[in-house]
Formats: sequence, structure tokens, C-alpha cells
Amino acid sequence: DGGGCHPRDQIAMSWLASEAGMSFDIFEFIARARDEQTLRQASQILDLSKEHNLPILILGKSYKENSPLTIGSPALLLQYSLNHLHAEFIAWDPWVDGEELNQTAPVVAFIASKHEVFRNIPLPAGSIVVDPWGFYLSPNKGIKVITPGRANVQQS
Repeated sequence: DGGGCHPRDQIAMSWLASEAGMSFDIFEFIARARDEQTLRQASQILDLSKEHNLPILILGKSYKENSPLTIGSPALLLQYSLNHLHAEFIAWDPWVDGEELNQTAPVVAFIASKHEVFRNIPLPAGSIVVDPWGFYLSPNKGIKVITPGRANVQQS
């Protein structure tokens, strides 16, 4: 769910549903569900950060893998939700920022964009990686990987 057209199209279709007098506006429901799910994710990330006393690192800003396009990005919606919760975080995307990440202290890292470079991104031992994609392969030992919506929590 992302890209410049998708949220805009949901709003337009929601308006059309209202104008047509439809009994249920599925488009508004989908948009609200997206917002609520993202706020819940942000809250869980913040809770992990507080529980383990680790800073938050959002990996990715773009709306699709290996792309610099950010319009309509779920990763930016996540950042908005974290700001709403008054959470401090750093967001980095190699396709958008173009610089190297030099993370030396453990973090709670959320993989927000499925960039191939994040599959093996080296993070310090003691870090927690939240990977909704289920594709992270840690090159370092001592990293906890959480895959929301999947049955496993891995220690590497």
C-alpha cells in the first residue's frame, strides 16, 4: 500500500462512494485501517525502544524497494506516526539520502522499505531488527530479529 496514486485514489473513490450514496465506504475503511495499523506499529516500535533503552532507526523512506520515490510512502506514514507519539528516531534510506550508514551503537531498527541493501545490513550486537518482510539475514551475531505477523523470533 503506497505510492503517490494509491492514497489519492482511495480519497477520490471514498468521495465517489459518498456521492453515490453507497451503504458502505470500503475505501475510507481501507485508508483508516492503514493509518491505525501504522500507528500500532509505531507504538510497538516505541515500546521496544523504551523496554530495551535503545534508539530507533527507521530503515527506508521510499514506497517501494530499490527506488528513491517517497510520495505516498508507508515509511513516511510510519515516521509521521512516530512523531505523533513524540518518539525520537533517525530515518535513513540509501536511495533517498545517498550516504553511508555508520551505526556503531545498538538500535531498534525497523525495515520500512524492502531495499536489497537492508537484507544484510550490518548492525551492532544488541540491536533488535523488526522486519515485516521476513527477509533480513544478519551478518552479525547477537541481533534479535522480530518478524511481525510471522510465527518466529530469531536470535542471530
